[in-house]
Amino acid sequence: MTEKSNGEIKIEKGVPIPTRRSNSRYPWREMQIGDSFVVASSAQAVHSSASYAHIKITTRAVDGGIRVWRVA
Repeated sequence: MTEKSNGEIKIEKGVPIPTRRSNSRYPWREMQIGDSFVVASSAQAVHSSASYAHIKITTRAVDGGIRVWRVA
């Protein structure tokens, strides 16, 4: 979207939408239901990231951090 010199917005047609890049440090898209990993992050940070990615998880505290399972 660009503005014309008179302040109006120029409408452009046929501009493709770029693919969305994942900035997550967690492998949500590679995981299948039942897969898990251990991370040293807080459970809140992991849940927030999963929510943003529309992934359902459950977490449990384990030696070395938090184990995260993809459940849906």
